[in-house]
Amino acid sequence: MEYFICAVLGVLGYLGAHFALKPVMALLATREAIAKALVLFRNVDAMSAPGDARIAKAKAKYHELANTFIAQANSIPHYAVWSSLHLIPPFEDIHEVHANLMSLSDAVGVQAEREDNRRLQQHIETALSLKI
Repeated sequence: MEYFICAVLGVLGYLGAHFALKPVMALLATREAIAKALVLFRNVDAMSAPGDARIAKAKAKYHELANTFIAQANSIPHYAVWSSLHLIPPFEDIHEVHANLMSLSDAVGVQAEREDNRRLQQHIETALSLKI
């Protein structure tokens, strides 16, 4: 009987980790990828000429990360509970990051938008509590 209880508890633990912790860890990994992209493409506006390949790469990466981030946030069961434990950002911050990443993907490489792009990056860093 003891072996059966241990087996049931092990299966329940695995299912809990798989369905609850896996989406949270995926969201945190995407948060890390956003931080990496912000550092990697920080100077694209200042250093790249129009038509540079880095501009297209930055636009695609920001767009991909924005959509991945919002999708992963929506896949987390009981999001409010995880957020109240301060393990993940509040959903308002997720929406702000998504909107700013989408705006950044549209405006990167546009010479007149340099200051706005820097402001968008700062909003993302603040919403995700990044120290870049």
